[in-house]
Amino acid sequence: MRTPYRRIIGGTGRGVNRARDDGRVNGSVTPGDGRARRWAGQRAARRAEVVEAAMAAIAEHGPEATTEQIAGRAGVPRPALYRHFDGLEDLQGAIAEAALGLYSEALAPVWSPRGTPREMLVAAIAAHVRWLAAHTELYRYVLRAAGVTTAVTDIRHRIADRMTGLLTGGYPGLPATVAAP
Repeated sequence: MRTPYRRIIGGTGRGVNRARDDGRVNGSVTPGDGRARRWAGQRAARRAEVVEAAMAAIAEHGPEATTEQIAGRAGVPRPALYRHFDGLEDLQGAIAEAALGLYSEALAPVWSPRGTPREMLVAAIAAHVRWLAAHTELYRYVLRAAGVTTAVTDIRHRIADRMTGLLTGGYPGLPATVAAP
């Protein structure tokens, strides 16, 4: 019977180097192994599942949700979180990226405007308020998370640029003084 590990001759001299059947040697992927490519997709899917579980834990426990609560919601021990993330900042960044993706989707009125400038602004503000009301804890988490301020700033700039473009687009009935910076 074959074990899931096979011994590799040589190495560091500190214990036994083993090649896992998923193509990793002591945690790193070995090139050319088809199993490593198959596992990469599964690891990405599991990472996305952990991010979804993290957002649910944040919705339940608020922006102070701990890694223990996130791991519990994901159904994994806390140390197992770091098999999918390079540390707390990486986990927080992935959560922020997913949250900002949801936010961007909710702001469809900003990205594809219809109506008068006033109607477009009202629709954008309404979409923003609806998203904040539905995701208050997640929004507060993203604002508190270390290392994600760049992502928040980027989306704020994208929204501001888009709104400026709408107002300076020469819409009929919009006084020039309103669109002027």
